Amino acid sequence: MNSTLRKQTRVLNHMTVPFTLTFITLPEVDVTSEIVTVSQKVDHFLAQIDQQFSPFKVDSDVSRFQRHELDLLTADATFQTIYALSMGAKQFTQGGFNAYYHGYFDPTGLVKGWAIETAQQQFLQPLLDHPWFIAVGINGGGDIQLATNDGEFDWEIGIENPTNLQQILATYYRNSGAVATSGFNKRGLHIERPAANDFRQLTIIGDSLTTADVWATAGLSMTATDFRTLSELHQLSGMVVYDDLSVRAFAGGEWFDAQKL
Repeated sequence: MNSTLRKQTRVLNHMTVPFTLTFITLPEVDVTSEIVTVSQKVDHFLAQIDQQFSPFKVDSDVSRFQRHELDLLTADATFQTIYALSMGAKQFTQGGFNAYYHGYFDPTGLVKGWAIETAQQQFLQPLLDHPWFIAVGINGGGDIQLATNDGEFDWEIGIENPTNLQQILATYYRNSGAVATSGFNKRGLHIERPAANDFRQLTIIGDSLTTADVWATAGLSMTATDFRTLSELHQLSGMVVYDDLSVRAFAGGEWFDAQKL
């Protein structure tokens, strides 16, 4: 980062993960009040989304929908949006992402990415209309949405080694966009992985975190061959760490030779 710029962060805790808001600004202008105001708005928004979509809260809309106490006709616009996105994700991942995988609606694998992307668009990105804000971003448990108004500024995004979280495996430089990573290093086998999938960690780089997060989750739940076929079809970019600790990167659907950690 340019040494003349100032970096400020705020950490919010929701959905059992920390959300870090990052603000890159010019040093000569005091923007503390703007940052506090925006952070409070994001905090309130994330609390609302957690309350509405948590499958662990008995009074959430998701829990009520599972018990047939709520239907799509009476659900609010946000719930209908998440439902429609979940059905679309199942279609474009050819079932790799399925909010009904357990037999009942649970869009957990999509909600966090959507919430981050939406909070970025609604609350952080408008700050870039002011010339003293250079870049803004949200990182929620390793899933990131970024934006900048400076064509010369690049975010530096490190991808952790799943076997050694203190080691950065690769670094991406992005002016804006999204990065989503799913794997088995932090929460164990939280996704049921088929025998024909030897991915330990999958990172997707794109424009939309909602879509990137869906692909990062779906890629772990389908066979490695199916994911590669779909990655070529949809021209995905990112990287895979395999169980044997080999690494492969792909960009625009094109795959590159493996390396060993």
